Amino acid sequence: MLDKPLLAKVTVDYTDEQLDAIANGCCPNCLPIYNRYRIIGTSFDKELKVELLHVKCSNIVDCEWDDQIPNRRPDPGLEGFFTS
Repeated sequence: MLDKPLLAKVTVDYTDEQLDAIANGCCPNCLPIYNRYRIIGTSFDKELKVELLHVKCSNIVDCEWDDQIPNRRPDPGLEGFFTS
């Protein structure tokens, strides 16, 4: 599962329901049917310091959704928590 707050920060123009679908591995354009998306490739964004996934809807006949989404938050926010 992807990090929804990071996903909302990086992507634009998605509703809360669509962000939930993307975070759970589904295409946001095919709702209410939950079609899975395919990972086409990966790249690293130096500005955001996060790996981006190039994804596309698995329903290539009816849907043309193609986007880049963050793979996961590089820092879970717990660095130094247990040593402080």
